[in-house]
Amino acid sequence: MASSEPQSPLPSYEFPAGFRFRPTGIEILKYYLLNKVSGQALPYDGGFEEMDVYRHDPDQLPIDISDGHSRWAYFFVSTATPDEDGYDNVRSTPHGLWKLQRPDRPVQDDDDDDRVIGYKRSFVFYSTKAHCRSARTGWRMNEYRLSRKFDRSKDDSQISACEIYILMEDRASNHDYKACSERSKSQVERRMLVPVDSAQA
Repeated sequence: MASSEPQSPLPSYEFPAGFRFRPTGIEILKYYLLNKVSGQALPYDGGFEEMDVYRHDPDQLPIDISDGHSRWAYFFVSTATPDEDGYDNVRSTPHGLWKLQRPDRPVQDDDDDDRVIGYKRSFVFYSTKAHCRSARTGWRMNEYRLSRKFDRSKDDSQISACEIYILMEDRASNHDYKACSERSKSQVERRMLVPVDSAQA
């Protein structure tokens, strides 16, 4: 049976040309989040920013890793401890909402298939900048949290790891946002064309 102790850090080094930081879900949980909550050194110091991502819209976050097709970044986020029903399904930002797309999926330890080390949830960002209810965007977020057995955060908070990304050519995912903006613009223009007498009738 695999040990539940934090993993020893790997040597830190600069990535050579062609290599990019993009760990898998199990690597995020096992080598980064588990070490983070346990106070252990991380395998790579430059992989995660520690900040409250919900105080910003995703396009204002430092997301600068790119392969020409998408952009992504990783964050450690401290949140309130979830109740028995788990985390809230909606996370608010200044001008939008992260809405749950896929609920918790267990992530098995790669050294022990019978052991669940944590959970993964997926969100989609909806912007409210377009003067209508909400508009789906191309921004996505995968949120990782440790199972209770491994989480060693303080009682009043829980640290999660978030992967936020966007496909650079994902036009379809931004269609609703653009359509919403056009509808809002058309509605304003129509109101401007209504005669004063008719508007006051």
